[in-house]
Amino acid sequence: MSSAEYADVNPMRKVPAIVHDGMVVTECAAICLYLADAFPKADLAPPLDAQAGYCRWMTFAAGPWETARTNRSLNIKLRAEVSGMVG
Repeated sequence: MSSAEYADVNPMRKVPAIVHDGMVVTECAAICLYLADAFPKADLAPPLDAQAGYCRWMTFAAGPWETARTNRSLNIKLRAEVSGMVG
């Protein structure tokens, strides 16, 4: 798929993105949560009474963890007094 074709799927050109049944889903956590709901027989998610921790960690990985990983990859140094604000 070319860059232009991918921009039709995700105009931000951020990876990953999927198209399922004509719907575009972007962002890792959103894709995982979506696929778990779209394919319940695959047992990709825990039962509802055990989903609190599952949802917490799915979104944690997409928020603070990804930010911290990006900061490290870009060699961004944070002051100690603000480091807790960004993962």
